[in-house]
Amino acid sequence: MMRIFVFFALLLIPGLSLAHPHSWVEQYTTIEGKDNHITALKMVWSFDAITTAYTLDGEDMSKAHRHVTLQKVGASIIAHMMPDHFFTYFYRDSKPVRFRMVHQYHVTMPKHKMILYFTIPLAKPLALDNHQLKLLIFDPSYYVDMYWDNIHSIKFSPDLQGHCKFHIEKPHPTAKDVSYAMSLPPNADPDYKLGQIFTQKLIFRCSP
Repeated sequence: MMRIFVFFALLLIPGLSLAHPHSWVEQYTTIEGKDNHITALKMVWSFDAITTAYTLDGEDMSKAHRHVTLQKVGASIIAHMMPDHFFTYFYRDSKPVRFRMVHQYHVTMPKHKMILYFTIPLAKPLALDNHQLKLLIFDPSYYVDMYWDNIHSIKFSPDLQGHCKFHIEKPHPTAKDVSYAMSLPPNADPDYKLGQIFTQKLIFRCSP
C-alpha cells in the first residue's frame, strides 16, 4: 500500500525532533492571467532529498512503475493539503481570495529530489485593479521551511507581464516567537497565525 505523504513524517527520524524545520521545499510560483484578470496560481515545489527519500520509502520505483508511483504520491500530497487550502493563502487587501479544486498536477523526480507541479485555479477571475495582493505559502506545523529563493522564483504569465509590480517580504520572527515555536510538541494543533510569522510574503499590485 502506498505510504501517504504527511509533512510530520520526518519527526519519526531519531534526533530530528529537537530542531526546526525538518523539511525544505523550494518553491516557484507563476501568477496566471488573461484579459486583465488573474486566473490561477501555478506552483512548482522542489522537495529536499531526505523528504523525498522518506516519502518514497517502500514504494515501487522500478522503471516500469516509476511514473504511476509518482502520480499516486502526487495525488496523496494534493489530498493531504486540500483542507489547508493547499498551504496557499491569497488575499486582496485583507479579504481572502477563494480557490477551486486542484485537478492539474504531476510529480517528477530528476536525480534525488521530488518535484510537484500543480495549478490552483481561482474560484473566479480577479480583476487587475491596483489593490494590494498578498500571497503566503506555508505549512501550519512550522516543521517545513517553504521558500522562494529569490525574486526570479516569481513569474507572471505573458498577459500579466508589464501590469504587475512585486516584492518579497522576509519573515522577522521575534526571539519570543522562535522560543514558543521551539517549545511546541510534535502533536500540537496547527497555529496559522504563528505559521504566517515564519513565512515569506509576496506583495504585489497589478493595474489594467
